[in-house]
Amino acid sequence: MNKNNLIAGFFRYHREKLNYSQRGLINDSSPVKESSLCDFENGKRTLNEEQLVYLFQQIGYDYYDVINRYSFSNEFSKIMNFIYLADFDDAIDLFKECKEKGVFDSLGALKFAVLDYLFKILYRENLLVDQDIILSCANLMSTELYNVLRIAQGILLKYKGNNKESIICFKEVLNSSYDENVRAWSFSQIGTAYDSDGDYYNAQKYTEEALSIYSRTMNFKKMIQLNLTLGTICMHIDACEHAEDSYKKAYESSLELKDFYKVTTRCFENICWLYFITNQYNKFEQFTTEEIGNLVLNENTYFVLAWAYYKTGRVEECVKYCKEAREKYKDREYPQIVFTYIERAVLGKKSGQDTLLKKAITMEDYEHNKEIDELFTLELIDIYERRKNYEKAYKYTRKLLNR
Repeated sequence: MNKNNLIAGFFRYHREKLNYSQRGLINDSSPVKESSLCDFENGKRTLNEEQLVYLFQQIGYDYYDVINRYSFSNEFSKIMNFIYLADFDDAIDLFKECKEKGVFDSLGALKFAVLDYLFKILYRENLLVDQDIILSCANLMSTELYNVLRIAQGILLKYKGNNKESIICFKEVLNSSYDENVRAWSFSQIGTAYDSDGDYYNAQKYTEEALSIYSRTMNFKKMIQLNLTLGTICMHIDACEHAEDSYKKAYESSLELKDFYKVTTRCFENICWLYFITNQYNKFEQFTTEEIGNLVLNENTYFVLAWAYYKTGRVEECVKYCKEAREKYKDREYPQIVFTYIERAVLGKKSGQDTLLKKAITMEDYEHNKEIDELFTLELIDIYERRKNYEKAYKYTRKLLNR
């Protein structure tokens, strides 16, 4: 982006942000005409110093102060690299540092506004930046910056459920960029959009394209994310062996990270859920020899461990995690019911099991877990079949099939 475009972009962005019209800034004694101002704002004309000083005064800025301040170019590149590497904490920290230096009131204003827009979307915060103002300056943006804007728009459309429109945004970026980071980011976004739409063939295709790039560049965080995504896509099409392979690759990549515990925990949970769904509890036994000590225990992890130990008959370990979970989440009824059932089941206490299961399945909870519902429904069907109560077993079988 040349300096004239930076100056024009700054001026136009702040003029429209203040809701000033072009005509309102011009009078008979102005050193610049309205037609010249219009061409300047669209990157078609360069104005002289006297004209620029005048215009900047009209929007409350000192021209010389603005052009001599912080350029933001180097920091913008660093922030984008952090984003490409999925180091969002570092990206946000540097972004906030730049804000404190007054970059929003410098020639980096337009880049800053696009990044602010992107971060608000990624973190699903209220959009304080006016999208229309940013779009009005699109013709002044470099291709790199415009692609960031289009990706941000695509992500927002995807969040709103407009997957087909979001795919158009991402494919537009693919057609205009040869940068591998940008292309990989776009491929991965297209993959998740197709996944949300139930088009698993294209979801797999584009996710694998992104994964191929991230594997070449040894971007472990992205490799982990995409292998987990790919595993879930494979589960949707009942390709369980491929899903297991993807989940294990994610797990192995997680061990290469510096602070890998949280990521490893997520990978571990995905592998275990796969074994639960496919009734391969023997593989859980093979998988959990040394890994447990590296896990960050949360509610889902407690369930995964307690359930696996229940199904493999390891009573002592199962009871241990059930008790720990009930103590940790003693203020919430849902985990109390879930872990009470598992503990009673592993200890062979059969009375009241169906009551606990039905309560867990039907109660409302802000963290209600659909996967647990499925496993508990299967447990309930098994109980009624053992009691030869086939009418109730059939009722819950239909409920499971109608999910």
